[in-house]
Amino acid sequence: MNNLHLETSEASPADVFFIPEPAKTYSSLAVCSPDVSQLYIKGAHHEFVSDEYIGRRIGIVGTRDATVAGLNDTRRLAQVVSTQGCVVVSGMALGVDGAAHQGALDVTGSTIAVLGSGVDMIYPNRHMRLAQDILKHGCIISEFDCGVQALPWHFPVRNRIIAALSDVLVVPEGTLKGGARITVDLALAMGKTVCALPGPRRNRASELPNSIIKDGAVCITDPADILREMGIDIEDVGWELLQPTTEKNEAPNKRTEKILAHLAHGPASALDIAHLCTYTERESMRLLSTLEQMGLVRYRRGMYEVT
Repeated sequence: MNNLHLETSEASPADVFFIPEPAKTYSSLAVCSPDVSQLYIKGAHHEFVSDEYIGRRIGIVGTRDATVAGLNDTRRLAQVVSTQGCVVVSGMALGVDGAAHQGALDVTGSTIAVLGSGVDMIYPNRHMRLAQDILKHGCIISEFDCGVQALPWHFPVRNRIIAALSDVLVVPEGTLKGGARITVDLALAMGKTVCALPGPRRNRASELPNSIIKDGAVCITDPADILREMGIDIEDVGWELLQPTTEKNEAPNKRTEKILAHLAHGPASALDIAHLCTYTERESMRLLSTLEQMGLVRYRRGMYEVT
């Protein structure tokens, strides 16, 4: 990391590094997104962002309202490319983004989260634990100052950094008018390879993948297709999820077992769980997040349910 030119900023915490003119340091940004005037980096592996990193970075983006199948496919894609040494790049939003980061972490892989807020302002709050794991195995980056909250217009802006950092961009699920569409257009304008998973025509979450495949995007029918697109000779690996190898694969404790017992009767919100289990709402959110990272519950349309 000798040539990263990292600085600390008086306006940012000591563990956050500030790059005042990233286009002068990182050729990927200079060529693809020269208007990025500053960059904050937090985490154990700043080098994944730099020109010194010689590995591959795979961007995975898509809808926040992904189907269960789409989330599982996303997670599997990230697992497979991570086992081949690729770094997964995404935006840490709900849905596809979170599944992409989690898939990399499942196999102790590396991942970069590009935020639409300051690197110290984790959004959504449900991804607080996910963010902590990303910091251990990769980094969180943003062009927004520390302390800046996530705003709707920030997300399309940050998408150009995801596109710029990605050698290949993959869309498992997405809608025609969602943020993933913006990222795809940016990646294509930058000359990047774009891949997508085909899906049922009646599934709104498959609108974007099906559309861009029709327009020439690489059609992914096996996770290995992404690796072959990068010149890695590998046989098909299938879609069966690997069991997480991290500490998150621990058995549930009594407090989380109590939550699982209630969810066995049907979906419930975090507030419902707090009332049913006599936990605080904050504790309920923390425990539900833990169960989600363990793959035991999933979040759909404001409700948690067992997987």
